[in-house]
Amino acid sequence: MTEQEMRQLVAALTRSREQFSSRRSSAKTPKRMNERERDIRDAFRNR
Repeated sequence: MTEQEMRQLVAALTRSREQFSSRRSSAKTPKRMNERERDIRDAFRNR
């Protein structure tokens, strides 16, 4: 593996880690489903 390939790999892993941690931090506070969203979800689940 060349040095350039190693740099690309490290950069890709860093981006992946940042995206994962930002998604996870925003998901800490779950949104409460209102009745309409619940009905729509049930309708698609029971298709």
